[in-house]
Amino acid sequence: MPLHPQAQAVADFYKAMRTTPFEELQPTEARALYNAGQIPSTEVVHEIRDVQAGSIPCRLYRPSAQTDLGLLVFFHGGGWVIGDLNSHDGVCRSLANKSGHAVLAVDYRLAPEHKFPAAFDDCAEALKWAYDNALALGIDNTRMAVGGDSAGGNLAAAVALAEVVPLKFQMLIYPAVDMSMESPSINENANAPILTKSVMAWFVNHYMNSDSDRTNINASPMLASD
Repeated sequence: MPLHPQAQAVADFYKAMRTTPFEELQPTEARALYNAGQIPSTEVVHEIRDVQAGSIPCRLYRPSAQTDLGLLVFFHGGGWVIGDLNSHDGVCRSLANKSGHAVLAVDYRLAPEHKFPAAFDDCAEALKWAYDNALALGIDNTRMAVGGDSAGGNLAAAVALAEVVPLKFQMLIYPAVDMSMESPSINENANAPILTKSVMAWFVNHYMNSDSDRTNINASPMLASD
């Protein structure tokens, strides 16, 4: 089945930009390559400010002056190795404006300098902080959600399962949910555009601290039982 034209355009862009496959790069090199392809957003949001969620740097996006906004706590993608507040700034601006709710982007620690469960711990801490500081953030903590793309979707699903705070929903965008990497889909799409199985393995191996961590539900939320 051919890709949608918009998806194909993205695949072609990354193919042209990545002259060296990620799995042949050091993490610092991969971050530099990834950051070089970022285009700053010019979308206007009512308020954008950096905040400190305990020990975790975050960025708050508020689409209006209302003091009882719902809140999406957003965890960026990037295989737990790349990405930051700036890489997903445009996404968060758009989410805030289109949803009418506040967005709190979380700058969790990256692997391999900080392996599992560092990213999970940071995301859980930031989520709990947001819940406890609702008044200062101008949000209604009875209307909170978590979300993210790829590795961010993994982290959103994991903290939701951990029941850190009461949540209304999860927004999981192509989440990575099983660190065993043995599902039929990953083998069927082993040579897919952008994220091949070998690239996925590069990310996962940098994130995982040990083989036993791969079955921890905070790393592989798909393995959680009812």
